[in-house]
Amino acid sequence: MIRDNEIYNLGWRAIGTGGWDTALSDNLKSSALFYNVKVLNNTAYLLGNQGIVIGNGNHGAIKWNIVHDGGQYTGTGVTWGPGGIWPVASSYMDVMFNEVYNMSDSHTGFDGSGLNIDWSNEYINLQYNYAHDNKGNGITTMANINSRITNNIVKGNRGGSSIGVGQIAVSDFTVDTGRYSGTKNLVIEKNLIVVDKVNTSAINSIDSSMGDNWSGNAFQNNQIVLANGVAGTKTYAIGTGAEIDTINANRIYSGSGTAFEASRYGTRYTSLAAWRTATGSDTDTILGVLDTTAPTAPTGGTAAWNGGLNGISLSWNGAADSGSGISHYNIYRSTSPTFVPSYRYMVGEAETTSFNDKQELQSETTYYYKIETEDRNGNVSPVYAAANATSGTVSVAPRKYEASRDFGIIAQGPVWEYERADGSAYTKLMGTYAPWKMWRNGTTYLGVGENVQAPEGSDAVRTWIAPEDGQIALSASSAIQMVNSGSGADGVRVKVMKNSTQIWPSSGWQSVIYGAPVLSPNMTLNVVKGG
Repeated sequence: MIRDNEIYNLGWRAIGTGGWDTALSDNLKSSALFYNVKVLNNTAYLLGNQGIVIGNGNHGAIKWNIVHDGGQYTGTGVTWGPGGIWPVASSYMDVMFNEVYNMSDSHTGFDGSGLNIDWSNEYINLQYNYAHDNKGNGITTMANINSRITNNIVKGNRGGSSIGVGQIAVSDFTVDTGRYSGTKNLVIEKNLIVVDKVNTSAINSIDSSMGDNWSGNAFQNNQIVLANGVAGTKTYAIGTGAEIDTINANRIYSGSGTAFEASRYGTRYTSLAAWRTATGSDTDTILGVLDTTAPTAPTGGTAAWNGGLNGISLSWNGAADSGSGISHYNIYRSTSPTFVPSYRYMVGEAETTSFNDKQELQSETTYYYKIETEDRNGNVSPVYAAANATSGTVSVAPRKYEASRDFGIIAQGPVWEYERADGSAYTKLMGTYAPWKMWRNGTTYLGVGENVQAPEGSDAVRTWIAPEDGQIALSASSAIQMVNSGSGADGVRVKVMKNSTQIWPSSGWQSVIYGAPVLSPNMTLNVVKGG
């Protein structure tokens, strides 16, 4: 836990984790090194280069941090572009409730962004952040897979870097194309994007590295505000080879209510109708008139400890908005009744008039809440609904390792490994095959995926390595079954080993044939770290 620090006047980086591979003399490639690291409620400013960088992390969190005035070095020789907050070579990370502003580029021409999903990342959740007034972009990406950018506010960013002119800039940049390349299955939705700087766009995409093609990316259900009187603004700037497969159901607001300009592969479109005809995108997108009127405030706030949900449940009376309509309610929390709402105190948003707060609660603590209405143009109510409650005993859930949820295709780990076995020898599978979403043994059919294993000639093995001493409950949510039938599908054999000892079935193999699922084992075991 790294929390409640004030860090300033540094030349390089405020907070960071990373590892070094001594055998390869290179940065550690795996996300397995730092489990459950949490970086909470820190303030970092006046930095020569970077803010908060979590490398080689998994199942961790970066929340409620403020980073500003980074990337301030004006000399020469810097090779890493600065960003405010970013994970790199990490998996299953929450980046939430942070504010980043006034980042510069350390005299490099690169980055200068607020928040970034950097290269070799997978399953990054970047949500409820505020990135504004940075020299580069508000939010950027490098080569990544299966990540989400949702419920953020980006505005006032100048797009003055090599990644592009978007308030959100999507790229696939990496220096490690041999390990992972491309941007895949990225979802960008429910963000408020204010385009208020000259020659910027809501989003741009750029193909900047060799390697795999882009696929499965979506930009949908976002609210885009095109500020009045700002020259050269666009909605989208989609680059060649940097495909956003789904662009739809967005709301675009301007002074006229009809403004739209976009480019795709170098071709310019000056109306939504022309864009739809050429691309097939935005069939459900709506154009609207700018709204500058604040919604009314919610009233009648209540809060109470909810032991069944292990959180504090809130409710309130709904508000009204005469313009663009209510987007959601912002929920803020503090242990002080006089706090002023900001992203430092945010615990979430609600589209209805109820919410359950489970964000890092402490037992037997009184929390004060303020609930704010926000419309689709980012106008907020002038006053708040208020409530308070005292938490009961906050139970700590046992650590849960799920083969399907924790599956990664960029690197082995964090605690799962994917192997083939010949007799008593186990060998790690060295490559992945994207169409199957599996680790694969060369060009054979032998592979291990999220919830499937396929042998061929050798055994396909999924290994869990205990991160510490303790007791585990081994179970599964469904039966073991064959998923395919047909010629040659005569069944498979399954067993579970604990190190070199077989623990299920008691001897031999458990046969599984198509159409006859077998109940998964359910048992309790003592384990030793590394075993």
